[in-house]
Amino acid sequence: MEPLLATKIAVPTINATLIPRPHLFSALDKPLKVWVISALAGAGKTMLVAKWLRTRGHRIAWVSLDHHDNDPQRFAHYLNAATESTSASAKPADQPLYIVLDSYEAIDSQPIHDLLAEIIRGSASNERFILLSRLGVPNQLVETARSYGYLGGLTCTQDEIAQIVNQAFAGTLPEGILTALTEQLQEQTEGWITGVKLAVDALQRCAESELGLYLADPVSLVSRHIEEYLIQETLFIQPRKLQRFMLYTSLLTEFNADLCRVITGQAETASLLEDARRANLLITTEVDGEHYLHYPHLLRAALQSRLKRQEPEIVPVLHQQVAAWYESQPQRQGAYSAAIDHWLLSPSPERAAVLIMQHLTDLLDAQHHGLLRRWLESLPPLMIAHYPALVLIQTALHALAGDSRQLATMQAALEQVRQQLPTGDLQTMLFTLASQLSPSAPVWAESAGNDMLAANQAHHFWLQGDLRGAETRLLELLPALRAQPSSQGLSALVQLGCVQFARGKLHQAESTLLEAVRISSGMAIAVRALACLVLAELYFEWNRVEEASSYLQQCFAIRDQAPELRVTSWLLYSTMGEAAGDMQRASSALRLIQHLVPSVSAGTQTRVMARHLALDISTGDLTAAWRWLYRCGLNAHDTFTHAQWQDYRLLAWVSLHLHKPDDALALSETLVAVSQGSAWEYRTVQGLILQAAAQEMAGRVTAALQAIARAVTLAESGDLIRSFLDGFKMSDHPVLRLLKMLKNQRSRQGDSHSTFSDAYLQRLIAAGEPNVPRPTPVSHDIMIEPLSSREQEIMRLLAQGYSNQKIAARLLIAESTVKRHINNIYGKLQVNSRTQALRKAEELGLV
Repeated sequence: MEPLLATKIAVPTINATLIPRPHLFSALDKPLKVWVISALAGAGKTMLVAKWLRTRGHRIAWVSLDHHDNDPQRFAHYLNAATESTSASAKPADQPLYIVLDSYEAIDSQPIHDLLAEIIRGSASNERFILLSRLGVPNQLVETARSYGYLGGLTCTQDEIAQIVNQAFAGTLPEGILTALTEQLQEQTEGWITGVKLAVDALQRCAESELGLYLADPVSLVSRHIEEYLIQETLFIQPRKLQRFMLYTSLLTEFNADLCRVITGQAETASLLEDARRANLLITTEVDGEHYLHYPHLLRAALQSRLKRQEPEIVPVLHQQVAAWYESQPQRQGAYSAAIDHWLLSPSPERAAVLIMQHLTDLLDAQHHGLLRRWLESLPPLMIAHYPALVLIQTALHALAGDSRQLATMQAALEQVRQQLPTGDLQTMLFTLASQLSPSAPVWAESAGNDMLAANQAHHFWLQGDLRGAETRLLELLPALRAQPSSQGLSALVQLGCVQFARGKLHQAESTLLEAVRISSGMAIAVRALACLVLAELYFEWNRVEEASSYLQQCFAIRDQAPELRVTSWLLYSTMGEAAGDMQRASSALRLIQHLVPSVSAGTQTRVMARHLALDISTGDLTAAWRWLYRCGLNAHDTFTHAQWQDYRLLAWVSLHLHKPDDALALSETLVAVSQGSAWEYRTVQGLILQAAAQEMAGRVTAALQAIARAVTLAESGDLIRSFLDGFKMSDHPVLRLLKMLKNQRSRQGDSHSTFSDAYLQRLIAAGEPNVPRPTPVSHDIMIEPLSSREQEIMRLLAQGYSNQKIAARLLIAESTVKRHINNIYGKLQVNSRTQALRKAEELGLV
């Protein structure tokens, strides 16, 4: 046999390390006349089929095609040679013969398509055809088959990626790192097997310390090893028009035909999109009932990099065109936000500043501080200087984020811009925000009443960590607030309750907040919701779950809430669900707030992360904890202030659960020192509890008992309970163990130097005993969150017996989108299954 022919019809050699893919093998076991396997370059089509055929022992006629094979005679010659080569096989002639045409996308000759269709129609009953292609195949090749099947994507499951990683590192990675790497690769490559292998090859060349860098910044470490492959095997095989289309549209996170027309200037975008879809280059998502497309993450990054090197001058112009398109679509959700993002990357960033100013009132009202800060950091400083409001906002946002240096410059900034600030609601919001940070500014006496000024001064003390100063200023206001109730006064009263809570004066806080709730009728809704939320947190701390549930329900019933308040409410709901042992409810709450997280403050984002980690750790999954530890950028020996307290408390808690007691101890000692310095007794107790647990883990029992005794002493006046119980597994609770040891120690040594009562200590122990019934989860007679119009539509189809697949077909959306909506429905209805959802929906009159 001639060497070239032998190469063309040789069955590929199977890699010994190839992972088994039983779910795909089971699909191929169906005895269909034609199988079409279409997926992106490097998805593993060839190896999958070769291994399946060898494993099953089938007769094989294999032809590897390329663009030189578009001659019908040459094609027929190769096909005949491949089938004849099977006659020498020892396998029975009546056994099925599988004819595999690899890389069929290279064939664009219509006569060959006609010839193959005729061969399929006239083939023997025991002959099967498998067509492997990156671009799909003409319909005529399957329409004439008696039966055919299609496999697309071929993406790896998480278990398969774990096998690849484990093989590459010979099983030497710790379980936490292995799982973290697996999840990161799944997210980054979206299951593209060659991307996984290229990334793993790159990681194998890394030192162990660099694996942590990968977890923190995967794209920069791995993408350079994958980019060239994607460009060569995905971009360059496409027609010239489609190549240009792909490069330009890679600047878009999501797109439709209209937007593609704007950015490419090509009229035939619909057909180009269809070509890209057939080439398995696109992923479909649904946003508010409209379908959008996007590229897989790695492909998009490679295309963007190629475009910036190839046509650097066109990139800002394209961003300008996209920004103008979004700005022309004001009715589209998130349009002005997308417009600002693209204007910032265009030759006209000043247009972004204009849009920010136009929407500033809404952004401040919705507390989108994180978004504002990111945008302002992207604007040239000289441009910000043209907008006094933006100067003030940028300074204030830095101060709110804990940059104490900004507080010193606030007064100067105010004096520079005060005469040029806009009027109306925006001026009031800017005045309020700035006065909280710089209460000595004389301008506030002119723009707001003395009560408003005093309340803002109190908030300034709170931000600086001076709780004594905040409490003193608010108590001075109390007589005037009670004499003439107002929305501003109500806000100050709730603020006083929060300060008292933070200072560990929970009984005083209860009285203050109950008064605020009583006088809040007809006043600011958001302030009443905040009062209800803090009362719910207070009663939960006392382990009075029924009252906590009642106030949390009132908070949920108030629909018009800012993102900060909504997210904090759901966090408490999740915490209470976990305390009740209802992990489904605890995790559902977090799913419902994911879209709000980018809009809340850094402190609340830390609380959301802590809640996610708590749920994972409670089930024994330390993967996310390891990943967070690598990514957070914090160190156990850092110096930090009260503004960063929550971040470092989370670091101490994670360190403890990852069995790093020395790090946890160093952090907890600083946490206690910082909170004591600001008279934040509630945090001091939490820091001491962490300190005691770290000492106990390190085997220093005496020091652990001293720390827990200090915590009990401080906590008794406020009757704290749940601070001692939550955050650890009840089956191996170090704090509960220390409390029992403390009780035994006091019994042996007497009570002559008592700093806390035996009765309180016994109440703490009793609350944590495993035989004590767990608190019941929050119970609602009303829905805690209304179903969206799309969710209501899906709920009605569920009631009619539709499957997920049929719902997707009926609504023209992806099945994964249907699953996401159903998960949201479960969370909102507080159920775990379709049957429960239907029953609950009937009770609420939703179906």
